[in-house]
Amino acid sequence: MRETKSFPCIIFEKYPENTVFFAVETRNVTGIMAKISSILGRANMSILNGFHGLYDGGERWYWVFAVDPSEARVGVEEVAEEIKALDDVLDVSYGVRRVAGMVLPPFAIDLRMRRLKAYVFDENAISMFLKSLWERWGSAGAVFLYHTGRWAGRTMASAWAVRFGVTELKDLLSLMAAMYQLSGLVRDYEMSVGVNEAIVRLYEYFECSCLRGADKPSGYLMRGILAGMFEECMGVEVSVIEERCVAAGDPYCEFRVKFSVE
Repeated sequence: MRETKSFPCIIFEKYPENTVFFAVETRNVTGIMAKISSILGRANMSILNGFHGLYDGGERWYWVFAVDPSEARVGVEEVAEEIKALDDVLDVSYGVRRVAGMVLPPFAIDLRMRRLKAYVFDENAISMFLKSLWERWGSAGAVFLYHTGRWAGRTMASAWAVRFGVTELKDLLSLMAAMYQLSGLVRDYEMSVGVNEAIVRLYEYFECSCLRGADKPSGYLMRGILAGMFEECMGVEVSVIEERCVAAGDPYCEFRVKFSVE
């Protein structure tokens, strides 16, 4: 297994009461982040965390971050106005919203993945959903997850062929695993594709990690995804078996995909 690192970007946290959130929109120009940081530094405001990226086809840049103004030399309003006065800054939003004893950003967080809007659920919410599916529907829940995944796998394979020009089976598998890794759905992966079977090994795969202690293989969604991708790419039906699973106490999840090409 390769050595990899993951870097957390905390969206909701128990911030100090005096936390202030900023959202700065600028033109995509070199050095703008350094200029904003310099203003915050002169004001003696500590940056707690944040994230930034491009939008509008790379023409614009945004930076969403939280600051601690407890030791600030000037007011938040003055800092916001100084940032807004910079060349190439288009807009500055700032403030805080208090809900149930928590301090939250006053603006919405619009996360994007491959230009599409992404929705975030924490592992407790996913775990509760999966457990309720098992407890309420039993084996029918497993069938539901498998066929949902199978449809998703076929859809991904066909869409990526059109959008990215990726048609080779091994490339499709690698792209899926890499995207899952970047999204935090797996920590790492290994795979091999042979003449009649393939092995896909996933470390900390979210579906099974959220069901630790189930004492049985639980990756039905991934089984379906792999089946759908292979069937769409190869035009044959396949058999997918999860031979190892973190939900059953194994150190990783390992899926064996068996197929026959005549």
